[in-house]
Amino acid sequence: MGVHKTLKRTQEGYYWPGMHRDALRYVRRCQQCAEYKVDQRRPAGMMATMQCTRPWEVVTADFVGPLPRSTNGNTCLLVLTDKFSKWMELMPVRNATTASVIKALRERVIYRFGCPDVFLTDNGKQFTGKPLTHFLESHGIKHCFSAIYAPHENPTERTNRVVKTMIAQRAKADHRTWDHQLAEIAFAINTSQHDSTKTSAAELNFGYIPATPKQIRKEGDVPDEGATTVLTLTELWQEISRNLSTAAKRQKKHYDLRRRPWKPLIGEKVLKRDHPLSSAVNSFAQKLAPKYSGPYIVRKFKSTNTVELVNPKTPGGRTIQVHLQDLKQLPTEY
Repeated sequence: MGVHKTLKRTQEGYYWPGMHRDALRYVRRCQQCAEYKVDQRRPAGMMATMQCTRPWEVVTADFVGPLPRSTNGNTCLLVLTDKFSKWMELMPVRNATTASVIKALRERVIYRFGCPDVFLTDNGKQFTGKPLTHFLESHGIKHCFSAIYAPHENPTERTNRVVKTMIAQRAKADHRTWDHQLAEIAFAINTSQHDSTKTSAAELNFGYIPATPKQIRKEGDVPDEGATTVLTLTELWQEISRNLSTAAKRQKKHYDLRRRPWKPLIGEKVLKRDHPLSSAVNSFAQKLAPKYSGPYIVRKFKSTNTVELVNPKTPGGRTIQVHLQDLKQLPTEY
């Protein structure tokens, strides 16, 4: 019922010194209240950005789909993005598998732009398979995962929104043709000026602006095919690093307005937000289920906003990686 209602109900028949403090302590120590009530405060976790200094230092990946089976037999789209230059690779695949991820990394990234230092993905089974783990280790690539139920930690999620919109505009009514113009879509995005870098991904990677295909050039606009940039690539990368830093500060300023700067301590007990699904077969309703489970113990920080939790009942069991926004603080008396 909450502190106020509990206090008022108690005051109807009783009074003692410090009863407000006792009511507050009683409600905060209520296990069912903690598990079933939604936290009304702003979610925790201030914005943190992984800084890059050169192209293809950090590569992010994500799948779009499942989509309607195209005339080419594809059902999913794998999107690979360079975090520094914002270059994007679109690879349609028949199925979202670990083998398709390895093939895309080998053909579209490693043997075209070089080995990245970090590969950032979500926790999908396509990215957690042992073949991919062995492949990344053999190439000296560090695999980082975003927290579960925290898609905003993966920059590719924002790219996917643009890609899906452009695919929908071209496919229109015939959704089986969604993979017919991926080359044109990728070219349009990679040669357009990005808001954060203030230049195009193509210029960052190649040192010049690629010529636009003749069918989409403006009349009388004939670019110099041999034009060269004034800045060297090294100078350009330094300028882009400054632009990215400025953009990150601007984005952090607005993002943090909707967040609160709370972090649990190592060894502290917390509750973890659950995301159950309703089941008519089992007579289970998601709306009637507990919102949080636990308590769990914070084992360590995997990143600025991601913690590793362990169940105290099974200290040697499987750990869980959770974003700060899905945690609820517990009083020491819990």
